Amino acid sequence: MAKNTSNSDSYKPSIQNYSYTLEGNIHVNPSFKDCVLPNILGDGSTCVHDLFKQAMELGGDRPFLGTHSTPSAPYVWRSFKEVYASVKKFGSGLRTFQTISSRPFCCIGVYGKNRPEWLITQYACFSYKLVTVPLFDTLGEEALLYICNQAELSVVVCDTAAQALKLLSLAETVPFVKHLIIMNNNDDLSALKEKAGEAIQVLTFEDVIALGEKTPLETMPSNPDDLALVCYTSGTTGLPKGVVVSNRMMLASLNNNILNSGKGHLFVVRNTKQLGHIIRSEVESRFIVVQNRTKKVVLMAERSVFTEILFCYNRSDIVMFWSLPNKLAKTFGAIEPPLFLKITKVVRVTREI
Repeated sequence: MAKNTSNSDSYKPSIQNYSYTLEGNIHVNPSFKDCVLPNILGDGSTCVHDLFKQAMELGGDRPFLGTHSTPSAPYVWRSFKEVYASVKKFGSGLRTFQTISSRPFCCIGVYGKNRPEWLITQYACFSYKLVTVPLFDTLGEEALLYICNQAELSVVVCDTAAQALKLLSLAETVPFVKHLIIMNNNDDLSALKEKAGEAIQVLTFEDVIALGEKTPLETMPSNPDDLALVCYTSGTTGLPKGVVVSNRMMLASLNNNILNSGKGHLFVVRNTKQLGHIIRSEVESRFIVVQNRTKKVVLMAERSVFTEILFCYNRSDIVMFWSLPNKLAKTFGAIEPPLFLKITKVVRVTREI
């Protein structure tokens, strides 16, 4: 990395909290003008799975992932150990698929709302050397087709059977899709299986968990430069562009944000503007509620892979919320968050709550 040998006072950022520009048009974080970023993540952390495993081991039986079936129902919690066990089972189940086990590099599509299965799928990919490719409704059919083909998605984990049927309508032009996994275990899959025929296997999320229980595999941590995520963004023109994010990039970003937030206040995420375009996995108004060890709660109004990892590393309790913005009032009452991170669309709604 280039060293700033000039007088640092002569290099001032034009906008507060954005990068300094050094000679040769090299941009550096304004907090580290000498290009030295201390590593506070601990020795031996080379991939996202390493941090996830550390958090699981330290979190133990503490609550980690919470959901409720209706806004009025109490939250049901899973511990760090329980979530890690599910991640290993689901990852092992994915690795039984021939389309995955026979390839050194494989992308997994994830198509759905915020929910525990989404997070478990994501961390299973991190833990078994697979790459997460988020999909969402607002992409449109042309973009979904394009992404499935460009990323060669052989496996797509869908929220509902209806979403899987939508993908099947493109099946003739999406030759790579061989496995559809439905998160809603209670959905009627008969019509979906009939339409899929023998060419595409249809399974529930619990089916894959069961496969992993029968054939458990040790985790497969990635190398630092292995891909962790491909996030497709709409861009300004044409079809979506895939932004590739490696394990090294995610660890460096996490390290930087922890340093900027202060070691005593890891639940606060500040400089997210610099990375938000890259790390956002979904762009619709979906929500994550985060609660840390000191019971300080953060309510977030968009899904962010990076921020999930940050709070997981801090052994935070996460509540997945996927209702409409105008339903936030009951969540505010149940969680009482002192910090609310949101997008502009949600600001307009919350002003009315």
